[in-house]
Amino acid sequence: MLTLGEMMLAIEDIVGTWKLTCCETRYCDGRTGVHPVGENATGYILYNPDGYVSLELVAQKRLSFTQQDPFAETEEGYAELMRSHLSYVGTFEIRGDYLIHHVEISSYPDFIGHKIERFTRLEDDKLYQTTEPLFMHGESHVVHLELQRVTSAVAV
Repeated sequence: MLTLGEMMLAIEDIVGTWKLTCCETRYCDGRTGVHPVGENATGYILYNPDGYVSLELVAQKRLSFTQQDPFAETEEGYAELMRSHLSYVGTFEIRGDYLIHHVEISSYPDFIGHKIERFTRLEDDKLYQTTEPLFMHGESHVVHLELQRVTSAVAV
């Protein structure tokens, strides 16, 4: 088992595509929290060798657009779709036991220009991350993510 605290994690240890296998949140007082995009979310985090990170999380059971034209969706439809999706792109750095995401663009405008610090532990092909407290749904939460390394989708 390799952890960041025991051995300095090299960028090549985390570069790649990681599939979300579990996402749990807790209020800072320990109560079970709300899920950022809904229960049983699915998604990916991509760490690129150039130092960029991309995250995409969606609810497993998202509503479909109510209109044929997605740009003609109702306000209520857009609001529901927004609640079931989180994405952002930015750069990342390794600092001690933390992977730090510096958000440049995001589906959540309040994330733009901020950093999201994730305590990180790597075990074989699994990545475990816990965020610093994030303000969501009116209260501070800590988000716990479990990710599985994805093998190449391209046949060589």
